[in-house]
Amino acid sequence: MAAPLAQKECELELFTLLKSANLLDYYQSFIEQGGDDIQQLCDASEDEFKEIIAMVGMSTKPLHVRRLQKSLVDW
Repeated sequence: MAAPLAQKECELELFTLLKSANLLDYYQSFIEQGGDDIQQLCDASEDEFKEIIAMVGMSTKPLHVRRLQKSLVDW
């Protein structure tokens, strides 16, 4: 599925992060939920992070979550 073009710098950063983790399928879900701030993802508590993951539909894919976590650490 092709992701729509990023409109703002923060959306471009999210797009790049998800692309590097091979998780672009979640891009639109993050945007729709207002999750375009990578720093917010990095600063989230464990419970907040789990809530965000559930909102974007990733909670049933633990290996996707691990790839995202690794990309956030590398970011």
